Amino acid sequence: MDSGQRRSWCRALTIGGLVALLLCCGWGESASANLLSNGGFEDGDTGGINGSGVPTDWFAWGSESGWHHDDAGKVIDTKAIKFWWDDTGVWQDFTVTAGEEYDFSVMALSVSGDPLIGWNGLLKAEFYNSAVGTEPGDVLASVEVDRYYSASDPLDEWVDVGGVVEAPAGADIGRIILKLADWQSTVGGSLNLDEAGVVLVPEPGTVCLLAFGLVVGLRRRRA
Repeated sequence: MDSGQRRSWCRALTIGGLVALLLCCGWGESASANLLSNGGFEDGDTGGINGSGVPTDWFAWGSESGWHHDDAGKVIDTKAIKFWWDDTGVWQDFTVTAGEEYDFSVMALSVSGDPLIGWNGLLKAEFYNSAVGTEPGDVLASVEVDRYYSASDPLDEWVDVGGVVEAPAGADIGRIILKLADWQSTVGGSLNLDEAGVVLVPEPGTVCLLAFGLVVGLRRRRA
């Protein structure tokens, strides 16, 4: 290997090492931090949703057609929520920046002993401007991000429901909404939800630009 090849190899190794170092030192972790509090529904008493069983840091509406529970085999950690009618749901607000993209997600489980029939699970995103308000009439944008489809998604395994949404102009508050939707002719069963999350999608090349800046700095010090 001649000197030019050695320099090229060392330069590639340095860049790769620096990117790996940035990720190990928490760059990736900070970029993917969950913007929701209690996204796993671990905090708060179990019970009827919109009654005593509203998970901590979440809000609810409806007629208690849902439950905050710790049923074995229907949770990822120790607690989850479930719905069996579309008159009850939960939501949580978080801070956003207009023009940024956010990855919304929740895990959904329908079990063969109580399969969801005639409903779909709905993950919805809404955006607001705090100076205007956060009532339904103040919404800047409303997006049905993704669904758990009872007719086609598998039973007895957790299904990842989610998608990426851009915060519209003027938005500084985002909202995640979890509920049932799409009432069909025959309905029954329930849907369990756990590990809800919203994360900021980092700008492409952000890590690479930072790594490049460090490489330039190293080359200048060596000069």
